[in-house]
Amino acid sequence: PSKRMAAEAPLSDRTERAIARSRELRAARRYTEAMIELEKAMRYDPDRPIVHREAALTLWDAGDDEGARDYVDQTLAADDDDIVCHYLAGRLAAKRFESTEAIRQLRIALLCSYDESTLVFRKLSQYHLAEVLAAEGYLSAAIDLYTRFREGLDSVDLDAHPNRELAALLRNLPEAVGERMAWANEQLDRKSTR
Repeated sequence: PSKRMAAEAPLSDRTERAIARSRELRAARRYTEAMIELEKAMRYDPDRPIVHREAALTLWDAGDDEGARDYVDQTLAADDDDIVCHYLAGRLAAKRFESTEAIRQLRIALLCSYDESTLVFRKLSQYHLAEVLAAEGYLSAAIDLYTRFREGLDSVDLDAHPNRELAALLRNLPEAVGERMAWANEQLDRKSTR
């Protein structure tokens, strides 16, 4: 069977339990234990992109950029339509100050399929792409993305799909995004009066 077919087949019960347990442990910031659960899942279903994606998320949350990058690459090699791993690839590139690659990966993330469980990564991709674009001077595009980020926030169910990063952004909204949009508009106004 192809990799795509293997990715679409149902997960074994053991793998589902290991992933669920790893998510609980990651939420509790017990990253080493979460990775142990994911290693079990990899033994049960070694070719499943979702298991590698979960490992990438766990290592990203733990601050292990190199480990996260390895799992991002493995996931994208098996499933290039993974919004979560394109988002992570973009964030990792931004941390390395590789703006062009960050923009590319975050734009790809916005083109990927998503569902209710991955909508949070679509919103985060919009926000972080706006941040990189603003830093690079693409202010109109950044304003558009900040606006799109703010507009769809009511559809994100953080109770069902918790995400610390988006929750932190939401605590600071509308101030944070409003300030960034005001700054970008001010910069655009200055350019137009020159």
